[in-house]
Amino acid sequence: MHRLNADTYFCINADDRLELQVRARWRDLEMTVYKEDEDGGIYCRNLYSSMCYGGYFVAFPGEKGRFGETEKLEEWAEAERLPVTGGCVTETEMELISKRLGDFRYVLRKWQARQRIPRSQVLEAYSVWKEHPEIEHLVAGGFFRLAFTPAFYRRSKAQKKKIIALLRTERRDITLKELETRIKYGITAAQYEEFQNLKDITWKTYKFSYPEYLYVKKCTALKEYGKVRDFCELYTDYKRMVRELKKQKDDYWHFPKDLRKMHDKAVREVNALHVFQEQKKLEEKQQKYLAAVAAFTDIPKNFGAYEIGIPGSLAEWKMQADVLHQCIITAKYDEKVINNTCLIVFVRENGIPRATAQVYKNGNIGQFYADEKAKDIHPTEEIKKAFGQWHTLFMERVRETERLKETA
Repeated sequence: MHRLNADTYFCINADDRLELQVRARWRDLEMTVYKEDEDGGIYCRNLYSSMCYGGYFVAFPGEKGRFGETEKLEEWAEAERLPVTGGCVTETEMELISKRLGDFRYVLRKWQARQRIPRSQVLEAYSVWKEHPEIEHLVAGGFFRLAFTPAFYRRSKAQKKKIIALLRTERRDITLKELETRIKYGITAAQYEEFQNLKDITWKTYKFSYPEYLYVKKCTALKEYGKVRDFCELYTDYKRMVRELKKQKDDYWHFPKDLRKMHDKAVREVNALHVFQEQKKLEEKQQKYLAAVAAFTDIPKNFGAYEIGIPGSLAEWKMQADVLHQCIITAKYDEKVINNTCLIVFVRENGIPRATAQVYKNGNIGQFYADEKAKDIHPTEEIKKAFGQWHTLFMERVRETERLKETA
């Protein structure tokens, strides 16, 4: 596997469609590893990204892989747009694109009059132009960032007017994010730049709105890197909890006077909320569980020294699992019971768990074990005999239930 070293160019493919291709090279080896077409299709093969080493790598067919395997030529697979295309459009490519993409050539010429056209942006811009031909006017003005942002065209007519009005006063290429932030909060370009510079102070990008940035600035004066970053980390965690509590629109919560004190308060409230949510889920699960076992809970349970039956509450399962070291909870057997896959039957002696059986609705017995950490995990013969008596009554109930269904 080799680091990507490639040529990028436009061409007409076998289907007579315009295509941007990335052709990787290594010594005498070469192959196309990435391509975009005029219909919006993006594909790659034998191309891998590496977070460890950074960048992209190519596995050429026939070479040995990292683990000794022989690399093969992969099938083309759909991909997202990758930053692997480089360079600017040449005059030869410009003629090819202009002939192929029709009226889009007018956009290209106005674009070219402003700057050299990056190959990587051509087909992306073309896909936007097909839906929104008006990008030609923005390109003519040199507003490329806004022109090639699909989200701009989804804004209301009134919002678009505000954006264009601000753009005309600036006369420079600005992102949609900056334009909308400045319109929303009525701030200048200098104030927005200061807002964006927070990451230069903390060496990290935080997802703060402009009012949140002002709050951080007020509380820290943006002095002492360590204190600012610690404050931002605490505030980010606090915001997450406030959103979970659905109190982010309340300024008392959103911009607290004492962040650490309110953070501790939010932790307590979130923990209480989680307890409430878990209790609610347990209650809902208990209702479903009772509905699944209702037809069998009244079968007689006393058989000599043993109490055998289907527990009426999921709360009883923990003791059974803990004493017998069984996985009935961790393996989610409660969900299998609720889904009518099987039933779980407890065998107890004077309230002490002795064994657990998995019984299917047709009467078949699945797993039947005693203490799973004992030398012999199987139930004693005495327990098996008592369980057999319960199972006879269970089968009678199964047959009775089936008869009732047939006559209903």
